[in-house]
Amino acid sequence: MKGIAGSPEMQEGNEIKESQDIVSQKEKLVSSKNLTGCQVSQSSSEACDQTQRQSTVRRFRNVVGLNNMGCTCYFNALLQTLLLAPEFTCLLKRWDQMNLTSHGSSLPRELYRLFHQMETTEQTAVNPVKVLLCLFPNLRKANIQQDAGELFHTLFNLLLDQLHDPQISAEMKALYEIRVEQFVKCQVCGVVSEKQSRMISLPLQVPENHPHLNLEKSLKMFFQPQNLTQRNACFCWKCEKRTATLQGFKLFSLPSIVNFHLNRFCHRLDGFTRKINSTLEFDEILDLSKFPISEKVLSQRKSQSYWLYELFAVIVHMGSANFGHYIAYVKYFEDKKWYLIDDSSVHSVQWEAVKETFGSKRGQTAYLLLYRKAEQDAGANTH
Repeated sequence: MKGIAGSPEMQEGNEIKESQDIVSQKEKLVSSKNLTGCQVSQSSSEACDQTQRQSTVRRFRNVVGLNNMGCTCYFNALLQTLLLAPEFTCLLKRWDQMNLTSHGSSLPRELYRLFHQMETTEQTAVNPVKVLLCLFPNLRKANIQQDAGELFHTLFNLLLDQLHDPQISAEMKALYEIRVEQFVKCQVCGVVSEKQSRMISLPLQVPENHPHLNLEKSLKMFFQPQNLTQRNACFCWKCEKRTATLQGFKLFSLPSIVNFHLNRFCHRLDGFTRKINSTLEFDEILDLSKFPISEKVLSQRKSQSYWLYELFAVIVHMGSANFGHYIAYVKYFEDKKWYLIDDSSVHSVQWEAVKETFGSKRGQTAYLLLYRKAEQDAGANTH
């Protein structure tokens, strides 16, 4: 599993909280109160700057921490990016109102309960164990760090399966689903074949030793058409043989939230996984109209604001491929301020702190970038 943090005793650059018997907590009720603030706790990662940890206790409405249940920092960081997205939580509220008579444990219900707890508590951190228990059948092992990018797909697909409401499920899927048009053009006869692909995160390669790389350049590398020779090209139905082709992608449809997965883990031939710490810069505002767009979409004359996105969350991996720790930077939609969320610890930070995750020798690198449509800020149905 790439990007894992390993067992607590082998953790590098992170002071893992004492593991708890998660299964035994299934019988314990989570307090109905929840957290509206944060408190400064002892640093859980030596790799983080001490200046970000030396602040007095403050309270931030709805920006709250999640207790580490034993190597669950990857889980906590991902949950924060979901529950602090108003589009996501509004759908959870609608679903709960439609299912008032239903009982029992399910992922959408436990997510809603956790979100409600985080809205109403006066504590500084809450326990997400019931949400974690919903994922047990889909996780390899408990108390072992796993990959936040893979968890996003696991959690989201399970959530869609358990909503049991076609309308809410379709709207939830539309929040993250990216549609791209893949085209293949025969270099001999010129015939073009097109098909659509759907994904909930866009994988982007992070090359090693690539100077001055940024998100826009990485996206251009993804969309740039590639010439394939006759040997490894596709079969052309008109030429009735394999021919040299031009292949590439174009944007077809964009969701409310775009998730960019930076592939920083490289599998070597000797079976080991290595982390790529190369610098990749990104801005708070991203204009996706700069990239190839399907002619079918351009004919609809989409406005400029349709393609404009604003960064609101960054999931960061610190450490190496085998030993590490996950944290999250989230821009809270109400006060427009950035917060560093490290399990149960929450701190107000500046944009300069987020920029430190572009890449470094210390291994503190952005792993997932989540952008919201900029036009939604003015009229988002917030909680």
